[in-house]
Amino acid sequence: MKELEWKSVLDRSRLEKIRVKLGDGGRSYIQINYYFDTPDGILARQNEMLRVRQVGGKLLAQYKSRRGREGSLMCCEESEVPLQTLPCILNPSVLFLSAPALNCVLLGNLVTVRTDFFRDGAVISLDESYYLGQEDFEIEIECPRRETVFALARWLELEPNAAERGKYFRFRSAYGALTCNQIRSE
Repeated sequence: MKELEWKSVLDRSRLEKIRVKLGDGGRSYIQINYYFDTPDGILARQNEMLRVRQVGGKLLAQYKSRRGREGSLMCCEESEVPLQTLPCILNPSVLFLSAPALNCVLLGNLVTVRTDFFRDGAVISLDESYYLGQEDFEIEIECPRRETVFALARWLELEPNAAERGKYFRFRSAYGALTCNQIRSE
């Protein structure tokens, strides 16, 4: 399935102002992303991502490939398969035909308190995420119609032409810094 979305990192104050503008009616839940890659980051270097997403008691293995940009919109191919248990090592080729055969290990997790709002055929998600000692805030607008994405961003007084990196990039940056800190302290 092709995914098309726009993201922007926010500070807490801006997130709350947007939440007020969107009003009541959002659906809030907790999602946990468990990220997998080889120890040397082969998937990340290929701009691919493998995770298991947990919402409630349900686990979905998700693989994102052919990740790129169409202007300020992020686009990728996303595949998902339900799992019964969370593994500590995951070979994406076992679950996804287009994925490489690699033994990917669990790197860590990212916990998000997400609130989804539905407007004009789009999903607007306000996220508060916590991972590896970090906290950040983000808005995502997902819709197959790019003109709707841009109109909603402008309505929320955001700059739709700005291109942001997603949660996985921020997680990998924090993971890399954590690893470097460990090596220096030995």
